[in-house]
This record gives sequence, structure tokens and C-alpha cells, in this order.
Amino acid sequence: MARINERMPPKIAAGFVCGPMFKTNVATRANGVEDRNRDWLYGRFKATASYAAFTTAEQDMLDNIFQATAGMWAAFRFRDISRPARYRVANQLLSPEIGASTPLQVMRTYTWGLTTPRMIQAVDASAFVLNIDGSPYTDFTLDDELGLLTPDTTWPAGVYTWSGRHDLWMRFNSDWHASTAVTQKITTAEIELIEDRQL
Repeated sequence: MARINERMPPKIAAGFVCGPMFKTNVATRANGVEDRNRDWLYGRFKATASYAAFTTAEQDMLDNIFQATAGMWAAFRFRDISRPARYRVANQLLSPEIGASTPLQVMRTYTWGLTTPRMIQAVDASAFVLNIDGSPYTDFTLDDELGLLTPDTTWPAGVYTWSGRHDLWMRFNSDWHASTAVTQKITTAEIELIEDRQL
């Protein structure tokens, strides 16, 4: 699937309401007891915005992005700046296959009673740091578009952590980028982005 390795400008990204979602099937029995099934292993981010919330210059940039991506066809980098903790990572544990050269997927986890993993693919290469036992380790190649670490030889023994920043791969969730002129100077439309994950 197509991706454009460019980040949506921060001023435009700031206009989106963004957050993770899961897919849960809920079936309620006759006695009121619920059966809940978690269908997705990883949460998927979604972002929405109103075209009218942007300046004319920002609307023009959105139009350019939509044309360049051909609607839903190509994904692009999007940084959820609503809270820095959503894109900044510090000392997240990773578990490579020690002694092997198997690529390692960059992950982050969230813990509150249970631990939920999340696959990180749009890594910010300029800020990525891998540590072994607290010391920087650089004998690997980072694929910042898939979030894969490939060791130069094999993974040595130790405790692995990573720190840095990451984006989301997002795409438009419609092939139609229509807008309505409410008045001569106000144009409105609803825009929806959805996270794009590839294997």
C-alpha cells in the first residue's frame, strides 16, 4: 500500500480531534449478562476535523495533501500533538530474540492492571535511541517506515529499551473531499483520518 513519507504540518494536525479506538463485540444475554469479545489486538487511531476550523492557507494545504494522496490511496505521517505523551516514549522495553538476527518490531505498552501492547511503525528516526542495559546500542538498522530494527549481526544478551518519538501512519477515510460554502468566506466540511498499519 502506498505511503508518502511526509508529516502533516503541525498547525493542521493541531486542528484534529484524535485518539485510539478498539473494536469490541458486545452480546447481551436474556438475563442481562454481557459477553464481550476484543476483536483487535492493537488500538487504531482515528482523527476528525471540520474544514471550517482551518485558515484559508491551511485549507489550501489540506486540499494539496488530499490531491497528492489521491484520497484514501496513500498514507502519510501524522503526529497526535494533543498530548506529548502520545508521541514521546521513554525507556520502553523491547524483547529481541537473543542470539538471532530476527528483525525486532518497535512496540510500546500501556499498563493499568493489564498490559496492552501497541505496534509502532512510523518511528521518528532523528530521535530514536536503543539502549542495552542502559547504554546506547547502535549495531542495527532502523526501518523508520515499518518500525523494524535489524541487527548488524545477532542480538546480544541484555535488557533492551527504546526512547524517542513516533508518528502515526494515517490516511483519509474517504475518496471524496467535498466542501460547502456556508458564506462567501466560510467553507465547511467534515474530514476523517484513520490509522494505516502494514505488515
